Amino acid sequence: MPGTAAGEDRRLEEGAGDGSPAGRPWPAPEGEAAPDAGPGRAGPEGLGGWLILVGLGLIGSPVQLGFELAKVYRPLMEEGVWAELTVPGGLIYHSGWAPLLGGEIAFNASNILAQLFLMYLFFTRRRIFPNLFIGLALIRPVFIFLDAHLGAWVYNEAVAGLDLPVEPVFDPDTARSLALGLIYALVWVPYMIFSRRVKNAFIRPWRPARTAGPAAVQDA
Repeated sequence: MPGTAAGEDRRLEEGAGDGSPAGRPWPAPEGEAAPDAGPGRAGPEGLGGWLILVGLGLIGSPVQLGFELAKVYRPLMEEGVWAELTVPGGLIYHSGWAPLLGGEIAFNASNILAQLFLMYLFFTRRRIFPNLFIGLALIRPVFIFLDAHLGAWVYNEAVAGLDLPVEPVFDPDTARSLALGLIYALVWVPYMIFSRRVKNAFIRPWRPARTAGPAAVQDA
């Protein structure tokens, strides 16, 4: 029919008369503010491109971290190593072991919860996702660096005077973890800051906008 295309263009430009932004001919989900549209959102949108790798990493991270946590700390509890480290009179007792190991367990457990939370923010495209992602990406290598120094200091203090080798600050596993953490941050932090897709994808506010209920409409 003549004029149909023009009418559709006006619908896309002006919205559907229901509060939809230009270029989006359907209403925003109930209780959620519609994202702005305009020149500032030019470029790729959605959870595509390199964000696919980010999403896959977020899905796999909790499983990987949980496996590593069980692999490293379960033997400490089951083989009597914890007592040797933290109970006075133990073979390599030191007062720093308990807070050091407790801090490591708490950090790694918190990291698993944080990754699950990030996964939720990612797939719901919340605006705060990039900032929290950047923060966690930077915290991990800093923690590994500090933990390696503290761990080496506590161990070397504990074995002083014993016929045991001195522990280097960075053993191969720790050096590998630190290198991977730094590479991860160097790759993804700039991407989160400068990527147009990231700016266009994560546009939903953390708290949905309040909408007037039926009672408020009647009172009005």
